[in-house]
Amino acid sequence: VINALVQQLKELEPTNSISIVIGQDSSYKNVKDGVKKILGKKTIDFMALDDVNDALLSALIGVLRNSPYHYQYNKAAQQIRLQIKVQR
Repeated sequence: VINALVQQLKELEPTNSISIVIGQDSSYKNVKDGVKKILGKKTIDFMALDDVNDALLSALIGVLRNSPYHYQYNKAAQQIRLQIKVQR
């Protein structure tokens, strides 16, 4: 989902404004899913929030660096906030 979001950020039309809040999923590093993964059962793959942070910053710096944005990564609250007004 995050990879799709990064690709979509690159395709936004000028003058669009968006606000995104990303948080850690409650089942990330869940004991039940850990056991299922060990047993070879089907589980959902998650990205660490640090990796999500890196991917979003890379997209911002690489493509949208001239657009005004507010970016906040709160590691303690496990939350990323992004507000951007797209300009090209």
